[in-house]
Amino acid sequence: MQGNLNSPSEESSTINWSAFWRALAAPLAFWVIMVGAVIVGGQLGVICVTPMAWLLATWSGTRYISLAGGRPARRPLLGAALLGVLLGVAEGIFFTVVTTSLLPPATPEDASKTLILDIVVFGAGIPICAGLSVFTAMLTLKRFARELRG
Repeated sequence: MQGNLNSPSEESSTINWSAFWRALAAPLAFWVIMVGAVIVGGQLGVICVTPMAWLLATWSGTRYISLAGGRPARRPLLGAALLGVLLGVAEGIFFTVVTTSLLPPATPEDASKTLILDIVVFGAGIPICAGLSVFTAMLTLKRFARELRG
């Protein structure tokens, strides 16, 4: 674990922005690079494992608290929730871009099914990522509290 990287202004802030952006960038870069590499290899269907990418939110929530040294800001779970929301939105956008531009529907019926799938993945990914990020952030905060007690 790293020490507290908070500046005085970050400690009085609602969200530790330094920890926030660092905890968001790594899973997004990982997902885009991994899926991009597989797509370049000709396997366009890899985008359909996006629901597995929602699990990256567990890492992000933990990482956000750890980067902030256990004191992420005045409202630690708000930062973790926003982190999960942005991760879910970004993964949903990436999913939608790939399914609509690289996987053209064969029939009009396929187009409507793709639209429904895009809405479901986008709509479900946001609350799931937020919930996973908050849950793991809460567990990490509890671990830091136990370590401080002794």
